[in-house]
Amino acid sequence: MIPIETKFSKYEDKLKSKEISSRPVWNSNLPKANAIYLYAVSGRDTTFFMGSDILNNDVRRILIEYFENLDKGTDQLDKLLSNLDNNFGFYPYIRKAYEQKQEKSTYQKDGKIAIESYFSNKRDQRENTVIDFLASLEDKEKK
Repeated sequence: MIPIETKFSKYEDKLKSKEISSRPVWNSNLPKANAIYLYAVSGRDTTFFMGSDILNNDVRRILIEYFENLDKGTDQLDKLLSNLDNNFGFYPYIRKAYEQKQEKSTYQKDGKIAIESYFSNKRDQRENTVIDFLASLEDKEKK
């Protein structure tokens, strides 16, 4: 089985550049290394890539551990609140979500930190990785 996920976003290009700057929303799931992603920007373009081509596995692990550690803090919070009046039941709501922040990016464009476009000049390389991966599966089936 090959995990495949589709992502869509509407066209937003505040910089009015030739390169599409829109990005998909990842919500509570990060790209999985062995999954294929199809990404389309409404009315503009479509591309595809492996999760491993856009998110380093070490970064993925650290981000997942961050939320796991937040969950562990719940027990301590429950103990602190257990003997206090809280008639309206206030409690933190922490939603696991991921965004792509320019200041956290290691990518540089024209000497400045930027977020790499999914449609950058590395697009062909990422798409070829998917094609090669699927071809390797076909070769395995023939054997």
